[in-house]
Amino acid sequence: MATAAIPVATIPFAQVLTSPSSTKAEIRGRIKEQENRIKTDSGVGKLTVLQANALLADLKSIKDKRSADYLENGKKELTSDQKAELNGMLDDNEKSIGDRNGIQDYN
Repeated sequence: MATAAIPVATIPFAQVLTSPSSTKAEIRGRIKEQENRIKTDSGVGKLTVLQANALLADLKSIKDKRSADYLENGKKELTSDQKAELNGMLDDNEKSIGDRNGIQDYN
């Protein structure tokens, strides 16, 4: 029995990006998305100011790591290992923000 392929458009955004083959723009997009969610959640009271500041500090560490990785590679592309590590860090941060399986819940 053949299994049906799931169109990429139906897979939650964060799940698609956790692949080590993520591009520079995809990793940057994940960081920006998390920054926006942290600010939104803080604004509506889902996160305290202290929680939001800690999460933003974690994102700064991830951005600093990404910059260091690019410098290490002569400002070229990230290696697969570097992408996997950055995506793992972003996955952990998503869990801390309160994401469930990459799907936002603002209801």
